[in-house]
Amino acid sequence: FRRVLFRSCVGCVWFFVACRDVKKAEQAVTEIVADVKGENLGQLVVEELDLASFASIKRCAKNILQKESHIHLLVNNAGQWACV
Repeated sequence: FRRVLFRSCVGCVWFFVACRDVKKAEQAVTEIVADVKGENLGQLVVEELDLASFASIKRCAKNILQKESHIHLLVNNAGQWACV
């Protein structure tokens, strides 16, 4: 899924990866760049975002809006919950 998603965004100016764990996101971005080596992905930016914190949400939105005036595509990759 990740490879298809990023291939669809080849040529985008900005691609934001918002997540709680910045280290994991940076590793994922490294893998994505390796997967689509040689393609113009534009700028991939990791932004810290904890959806349980309004302060984190506001900070992430502010950082994104400093680079872009609006979001063209939003993909929400929610985690899975197990009910026992």
